[in-house]
Amino acid sequence: MAHFFGHIQGQRGEASRLGAKSSGLSVTAASWQGAVQVRLRHDAATGKDWAHVALASWRGQGRSLVLFDGPVNGENAEKVLQEIVASRARTQWPAKQRGQSALDRHLEKSDVPQV
Repeated sequence: MAHFFGHIQGQRGEASRLGAKSSGLSVTAASWQGAVQVRLRHDAATGKDWAHVALASWRGQGRSLVLFDGPVNGENAEKVLQEIVASRARTQWPAKQRGQSALDRHLEKSDVPQV
């Protein structure tokens, strides 16, 4: 039985896909400059659905960066985002040679707590 639902629309029209609790649902949307990945999974131990959202490289372009990894319902979203920002700071990702990335500038201006 389907637990997850995915819907896409593009040049060739619309399509949908279903995912079960056991299989989850994984989506990659890409351009020539990089990609975004969304993965949904069910945690049987807690009974909660989890989302993993990340930027990803595609065909050698773009970079990998986790944007969100937590419950789909947004529970504790602020804490999850704080942990992602803290983890990113610990790994000390280098800024682009041309200066700070647009994402870095956005994170500095956003309500995401800086750690």
